[in-house]
Amino acid sequence: MTKSVFAYRNGTLCVEALPLVELAEEIDTPFYCTSVKQLRRNLHSFFAPFKESPVKINYAMKENGTLAMVRALAQEGSGVDVTCVGELSRAIEANVASQHISFSGKSFSHDDVLAVLLAGVDRINVASLSDLLLIEGVAVTLNKSAPIVLRFDPDNMARHCFDPCSLDSAIQHILKSDSLVLRGLALPREEKEFSFLEHVRRIEKLSSFVWDLYRQDISVEHIGLGAGPAFLVQEDKAEKASLYVRVLDEMFDNLVCSFSFEPGEILTRGARALITRVVQSKKIDNKMEMTVDAYQNKKELSKTFSSKQEIMPMREASSSALFDTMVHDVVGGASEGSVPACLLPEMMPNDLLVMTGVCVRGDALTPALGRRPLAPEILVSGARHAVVRRCVAVVEQMA
Repeated sequence: MTKSVFAYRNGTLCVEALPLVELAEEIDTPFYCTSVKQLRRNLHSFFAPFKESPVKINYAMKENGTLAMVRALAQEGSGVDVTCVGELSRAIEANVASQHISFSGKSFSHDDVLAVLLAGVDRINVASLSDLLLIEGVAVTLNKSAPIVLRFDPDNMARHCFDPCSLDSAIQHILKSDSLVLRGLALPREEKEFSFLEHVRRIEKLSSFVWDLYRQDISVEHIGLGAGPAFLVQEDKAEKASLYVRVLDEMFDNLVCSFSFEPGEILTRGARALITRVVQSKKIDNKMEMTVDAYQNKKELSKTFSSKQEIMPMREASSSALFDTMVHDVVGGASEGSVPACLLPEMMPNDLLVMTGVCVRGDALTPALGRRPLAPEILVSGARHAVVRRCVAVVEQMA
């Protein structure tokens, strides 16, 4: 199994070839740190099982839209999925070609639709009839054809998707329109930990609808599979990934279509860490409560820390210190949230902690603009680093 990019060297925690303590000396905590090496590794793992099948991977830019991260992924073959004009502008600035851009959203504005049609994006993922009618109206004005992929939930559980009944009405409307082109169907973009059998069941239901369309002489050239299963980026799950691809090939056998995924957090698994500093530590009953300068919002906790989250001291604990570990509850500076209890050696004020398993969202530290500074984003490649988003002060947020 591939080693983590976060590892101790000479007693200090490093990311790739860079000691994190050097970053903490230069940049005020808290800040996010992302490994380019692990981003590339995850993307290559995602592509690997699809050697014989046409597949598009569009990074969900709403998770973290820093230009440097988008560029790093685009250079390795990733497209992007955008949700607004601002993200579209950044994708274009990052030199992502229009044929590698998809557009998604829960409710579109006129300006959004105008911008994506003028940019000539590859496809527009549509989840409601009202959005479809808006797109059609703008397309008529521009005398353009809008490439439509209908977001469809075969289980009728997702709020922002067509259900089986409304899907048929939307398809019939597209077929009668001179300004809309049906490109395909797509599952909801949900980054949930579905079981393998659950993924297969969802694909089976989707393929059933696609085959029904083909029997009506309605062609579908594109199949969207949401964020995709996490095991596609886990090198120790290669057999499961290969089986998943075989299931796709069998269920859509003889159909001339391409597959696409829109992963966000999945592409950053093992690549990100949050560096934070201990503010105070006190003993309560039989455990320690440690306050750190990172700010956690309860609503974001489930997204910010995965089940495999790990909290590590910046300095490697000595053999004797490992015997003196205690259970620590880690809370944010405003005590609005905490992370699961963990075993750590005794931590003192000003000590540094590194939290891995941190979600891709770079603004998870700030539940509401204007309450805390927006944490910096650091991108690391080898022994080099770059500040790709500086700290945004409260005053600037409220200007």
